Amino acid sequence: MKFKITPEIIDLIIFGMENQSEEMVFDTHTFELVPATEIEPDAETDEERYLPLPEWNSTMGFQLMERFVAGLKNPLMREELRRALSTGRGVFRNFKNVIKQRMDIERLWFSFKERELKKLVLEWYNSYCEAWGLKKVSPEPEEEGEETEELILSDFEIRQGRGEELDTVLLWDRKAFFEMLDGYDERDIQGMYEKRREKLPNPHSEDSLVFLALTPGGEIAGFIWGVNDGEISGLTRIFQIYVSDEYKGLGLSRVLFDRYLSEACGRGCTSVRIKLMGNALN
Repeated sequence: MKFKITPEIIDLIIFGMENQSEEMVFDTHTFELVPATEIEPDAETDEERYLPLPEWNSTMGFQLMERFVAGLKNPLMREELRRALSTGRGVFRNFKNVIKQRMDIERLWFSFKERELKKLVLEWYNSYCEAWGLKKVSPEPEEEGEETEELILSDFEIRQGRGEELDTVLLWDRKAFFEMLDGYDERDIQGMYEKRREKLPNPHSEDSLVFLALTPGGEIAGFIWGVNDGEISGLTRIFQIYVSDEYKGLGLSRVLFDRYLSEACGRGCTSVRIKLMGNALN
């Protein structure tokens, strides 16, 4: 029987796919899932009324986890999850235990998994549309960047730095500078850093503009620091953008940059300058 796919039906089909304890079919009359064992054979109606769900098994679930980990940009979590996937026995539980330690990564996983399973359901539905003579349903355009930013904003607080937080910005600025010039002689790096610091205002100064990314626990995950240049009208100079290793690859830098520019533009800035050197050029 022909039917129109809806978000509710998609969610229902996904639920049935993930139910590995019992084989389910989709009833096109009632739009419900029915255990395959409860259907009484009827050659004339069964094929049209009851549709087998898209194929899904533990092997496909493992491959989905592998794809997620391969595309994860956070190096620390990517390596930890790879180790979890290589443990063999209890691999699904190990993966779950690792990923639930980081709410932000867990949200990305759930979003990725939902997106991929929806694709499978639409492929399944379109295979019937072809037989029914109906127009196939195109998947919604992926807006992964916007979706990632939405997830970040739900897990991190982005706001201006204040008080002692700005002292941390100074410490992290030095750390970021040394990381940026990794491979150079440390004495040379220290000399370049001190020369650079002499020309910069203090993060506590009124001219400085600092935004922080804070974890749900209130810890600083990253920052952006710059200043609106009073001598050159309309120019804002960014001195440093830094995200700690465990939060890299989530798009925090872009979110911080966008928030900084929004504030700077609100203060009359029309152009931005940022100096890149060392590893930042790669």
